[in-house]
Amino acid sequence: MAKGRRETVYRGVHCKVEYDIDSYRKGIRKLARGPELRALTKLVCQKAIPYAVSVSPKRSGTYKKSFKVVGGTMVWGRIGPMRRAFAQLANTAYYAVHVEFGTAEHTTARGTVSVPAYRVLTKTLQKLEHLAPR
Repeated sequence: MAKGRRETVYRGVHCKVEYDIDSYRKGIRKLARGPELRALTKLVCQKAIPYAVSVSPKRSGTYKKSFKVVGGTMVWGRIGPMRRAFAQLANTAYYAVHVEFGTAEHTTARGTVSVPAYRVLTKTLQKLEHLAPR
């Protein structure tokens, strides 16, 4: 293995500890987008679905059945952007945006109608953040 740039971490009387910066970065990149981290992020989202269903509105059931976990890798970071694993919980119902954020009052043939903001995905994220180890 060819040596890359090296950085001294510790310099003592009897020893000097260095590490290869390029190998370190390659290892971090491999870990950040590897299959293990992708599987773990998807698993967390899958475990969040029951809570999201429990706080969903109880009307037709279409919204409850439309939760989906999407995952992959994407570029994140402002300083030294790096491709990392991600997963997200989404709802594919055509009216999911209205359930999440609500609608303003509008007049229809049935009268004045508005949908309250249920904030299902917001509440689910807050629940996950509350359960995360600190």
